[in-house]
Parts: sequence; C-alpha cells; structure tokens
Amino acid sequence: MLKKIVLGLLIVGLVAFSFDFGRRWELSKTAEYCFSIGKKISDAGPAYCVSK
Repeated sequence: MLKKIVLGLLIVGLVAFSFDFGRRWELSKTAEYCFSIGKKISDAGPAYCVSK
C-alpha cells in the first residue's frame, strides 16, 4: 500500500515538473521569435509579442 502511495506521488511530481519544463521551453521559444522580428515578449498575461 505504501509503495502505491509513493509511486503515485512520484508520478504527480514528474507530471508537474514536465508541465513546468514545457511551459518554460515554450516561453523561451516565443521570446526568441519576438526578438527575431524586432519585438519583445509581453510582461503580463499570455505570452505574445508587443512593440518595444
């Protein structure tokens, strides 16, 4: 029973880490794109390109 609980917590932690890593990767790619077209990434709200 204890092994199932530990395994469940490990899976939840792995999913949370994967989600956070994916979000950071997507933000970095959006920032690269914005920089390449001469704009910057928005400071608040969803990530999108705005004028400098």
